[in-house]
Amino acid sequence: MKNITLITIVFAFSLQTLNAQLADTTLYATRYAKTNHAHAVVLGSWGAVNLIGGTAWALSSTGQTRQFNVMNAAWGGINLGIASVMFIGLKKENAKTYSLYDNIQRQAKLEKALLFNTGLDAAYVMGGLAMNYYGQLPNAKNGARLQGFGNSIMVQGGFLFAQDLVFYLLHTNNRKKHQGGWQVLINGR
Repeated sequence: MKNITLITIVFAFSLQTLNAQLADTTLYATRYAKTNHAHAVVLGSWGAVNLIGGTAWALSSTGQTRQFNVMNAAWGGINLGIASVMFIGLKKENAKTYSLYDNIQRQAKLEKALLFNTGLDAAYVMGGLAMNYYGQLPNAKNGARLQGFGNSIMVQGGFLFAQDLVFYLLHTNNRKKHQGGWQVLINGR
């Protein structure tokens, strides 16, 4: 009888622990989805501001300032398009239920993508810097365009670098908060 009572207590405790760990996985998935949504909102907002503001200012300016705003408008359109694709993907992704293994795989893939993007963003800044430099040379053709485009690319790359780095850190923090619970579910301890 004592053995049955002991087994029942251990079983109940195990179920309670498993339930708490599954709730932790659900909390992780909720934070993951909310962070991805925030990323799309920030990128879309940045894109809309650049598309609308860049277009308006390009129409009312000349020279290097006009070129800066033309490029900002172009980047705004691209960023708005990327954010739109993100929203569509998030809608599809949030309609699904993922296993613990799938959540871990999605997390690793996303973190790698965000780190890769920060490298691209740094390359944009360096490319913009090079365009600006070449635009300042005495024999540069289209110097105002090179300088304006270069300045815009530096601003866009700098913003995207900061954004991707912040969202990488937010996702990494979310993973680290829940990683212990995942280890228990995976290893059984």
